Amino acid sequence: MTDFVKYDLDTGAFRGAGSTSDDHVDQQASTGIGVVRALQDVLISNTVDGITLITVDLTPVRGFLTAKIDADAGAFRAQFITVSPGQEMTYVFKAAEAKAWVAGAPDADFPFMAAEAAAGGRTIADVQTEVAYSSALFIKLGSRIEGARMAAKAAVTAATNIKDMVAASAVDWAALAAP
Repeated sequence: MTDFVKYDLDTGAFRGAGSTSDDHVDQQASTGIGVVRALQDVLISNTVDGITLITVDLTPVRGFLTAKIDADAGAFRAQFITVSPGQEMTYVFKAAEAKAWVAGAPDADFPFMAAEAAAGGRTIADVQTEVAYSSALFIKLGSRIEGARMAAKAAVTAATNIKDMVAASAVDWAALAAP
């Protein structure tokens, strides 16, 4: 079961909460009412002097939205890199080797570039040029992704109602790849 919260699309005010199967969450929306998933139930029940008070804790909504921002950033980033265990460290080492490489240096000083050069029948100089270029491109795009990710998470955290949280979590990832 998936917890969800209903909110007024105009004001962001809380309009209800519940739990249903994940494939039925979006069906909970209606005219003027939006729905967003939450990490857990948002209703808190406290009984004081025999009177039960229900309050709403938006922390589970924030948690869901910030996790979704991270997942969306990762999925977008994965369009530009190979995602497999250990591959990111390989990229880091290759970028460091490309930065440190000098013509005539022993191949053993640059094991990742040497291995790639040998596998592809190329020179280390060719591999170094390619790695340096690819690294520069990814630094440009990766820093944009990271900036957008962190800004969206900060905006979700600062938002005071559900509508603003949902709006803050909407990142146009594709626009980040534009030149």
